[in-house]
Amino acid sequence: MITWQFLLIENDGVRELPEGVFGNVTFEAIIIFHAAVAAVHPSALLPSKDRLYHVQIYFSGLAEFPWEVLPELTHLYYMDLRNNYLTDLPPVLSPSLTTLDLGGNQITRLEYNWSAPNLTVLSFDYSPMSEVQHEFFWGLPNLEQFWCLSCKLGQTILNGTLAFHSPALDLVSLEQSTISSLESHAITGFTVNASIRLSGNQISELTEESIRPMLQVLSSGVGYIDLAENPVECTCSMAWIVLNPGFLGSVKGQCTDGTDFQDLDPEIFQGCI
Repeated sequence: MITWQFLLIENDGVRELPEGVFGNVTFEAIIIFHAAVAAVHPSALLPSKDRLYHVQIYFSGLAEFPWEVLPELTHLYYMDLRNNYLTDLPPVLSPSLTTLDLGGNQITRLEYNWSAPNLTVLSFDYSPMSEVQHEFFWGLPNLEQFWCLSCKLGQTILNGTLAFHSPALDLVSLEQSTISSLESHAITGFTVNASIRLSGNQISELTEESIRPMLQVLSSGVGYIDLAENPVECTCSMAWIVLNPGFLGSVKGQCTDGTDFQDLDPEIFQGCI
């Protein structure tokens, strides 16, 4: 039997999609919202493997998901598992996924060996994410957007943490993540038109060692680093940016006294050389 979608909304009674729950019924979409569902058995998804393109289980009680079935769900392109109780995330292997949203869970670590060649959007917003294994992004060759707003990657983002391997990467969101500094190659592999969003952090000094490698890329296009709502002290340590129009045009933000970066007077910084 073929039907279009399974829909479960605001239900506290169903706590599991158990083995054989749908029998021979298959779906194109499974949508669960504000429900108590904590676990999904592989057999709840596999009968629909040739049709299922949309899975959305969000703001619910999900703690266990059958990641091992993803290679068989060859038409699945959109999966939204936001705001659940997921803690473990094995390497995702999916030939078809284009969007994966895992924000608002309890995932703390990203392991490498993912294989998701068509994934373009990956989100972990509002997660206690504290570790990204080196080479994690190697299995995401077409990633365009990486969202990790209000994550916990540490006060200093270390070299190699966000080493992207996609020629299409044009958005990195690390806003409101208590970041105070970045090592020189903490974020690499983005396009010249990328938006590197670091607003709402604790960055007080734009050191040449940490920021210049990114600006050398972004100043060749229309990309930029957004540093709004950071306690940036616009002192001589920032002269290397202010005296380079290309670099200055690729940075957005304000000094602690409210002066916009774009309004800083280069003549004042000439004395810093």
